[in-house]
Amino acid sequence: EELLLPSVVCLCQDTSDDVRKAMSGQLGAFIRMLSTSTLINQMLSELLELLEDEKDKVRHEILLTTISILDILPATFIATSILPVLKQSFGLIDQTSSSDKKMAPSLPKQFGFMFYHLFTRTGIFDDEAERTANIDHFLKCYKTMSQSTNEDVRHSCAYNYPAVLKTVQIKSFEDHLLRNCLTRFVRDTGVTIRRLVGSF
Repeated sequence: EELLLPSVVCLCQDTSDDVRKAMSGQLGAFIRMLSTSTLINQMLSELLELLEDEKDKVRHEILLTTISILDILPATFIATSILPVLKQSFGLIDQTSSSDKKMAPSLPKQFGFMFYHLFTRTGIFDDEAERTANIDHFLKCYKTMSQSTNEDVRHSCAYNYPAVLKTVQIKSFEDHLLRNCLTRFVRDTGVTIRRLVGSF
């Protein structure tokens, strides 16, 4: 591991954005195979640099990788470094097309996994009020995505609906936001979306 690490770091910092994008897609598997917290911490700095990369395609790829390894990242790292990035990334759906940064195209599909792990598996929220505020933030993002004119985005939202509901608990179904989202999915113009909801 220690012999391989310098090569991985070098590729993460490559001058070619295609190489950095490729490494962003592989970094999750590499971090999972590391055996010590010391080595993992060394790679977290590379992950953060890639999340701030100048190229959209690199940031998008590493963001998806980051979501996929939420279950192994240190809680403090998630709370201080990853949560703000996730909030900003999903917040881009409210911005106009003139924004310098765009939401990663595959991000809506990962919403359920991210939402569930963030609020039920990471243990980063000691304060219930803070947890609720963050849940509300992401639910508003989810609502906006569910009303997208892009059928693929709406399909992703419908796909993730069970995970969202499981995270906030069934009692929250009475909340008008989740109830209204389900109603829209049931009445959606896209057949694949209605068929998906019918399979819940």
